[in-house]
Amino acid sequence: MTTVEVRDRITQTLATLSPEQLNTVLDFVEFLQAKQLQSPPPPPLGQEMRDLFQITQALPGVKNITKAEIQAEIEAYRNEEQEQNNAPVSSVG
Repeated sequence: MTTVEVRDRITQTLATLSPEQLNTVLDFVEFLQAKQLQSPPPPPLGQEMRDLFQITQALPGVKNITKAEIQAEIEAYRNEEQEQNNAPVSSVG
């Protein structure tokens, strides 16, 4: 449902409510607005990952690695994982 459709549906529904119900809806909407002001939305996950990357790269002992080194690490891990999956299972006695 688009934002316009949601707004239209809300408007149609509000037209059917009693004054008491409208006051309850207004209280709820104001609560939502206040809650939003109190806690800003979390940053997008991509931003969190970039921030974490910057922090970890600043740690002592972290060295710059090339894409080739990263690929070699991935391949080594995959090969090790594949060897473990293909290893014969020993039976216990």
